[in-house]
Amino acid sequence: RSAQLLGYLQTPHSLEELVDRRLLYPQGYDVPFVPCAERHTIAMHLGELLAQGQVAKHGDGRYVAL
Repeated sequence: RSAQLLGYLQTPHSLEELVDRRLLYPQGYDVPFVPCAERHTIAMHLGELLAQGQVAKHGDGRYVAL
C-alpha cells in the first residue's frame, strides 16, 4: 500500500483527498466505517513514509513524495 500511496503523492494531496481516492476499499463500497478506516490507515502509512524521508508535508497540510 505504501507504493500505491507514493504513486498518488507524485502530486501533492491532503489526507482527505487521499481518503476520497480510497487505498483500502474500492469505490462504491460505502459502509459507515470506511472513511474512518481509510483515514486511519492512510495516516499510519503517511507517518511511516515521513519517518523514512520518502514524503514531505507542505505547510498547507498536503503531502508529496520526495
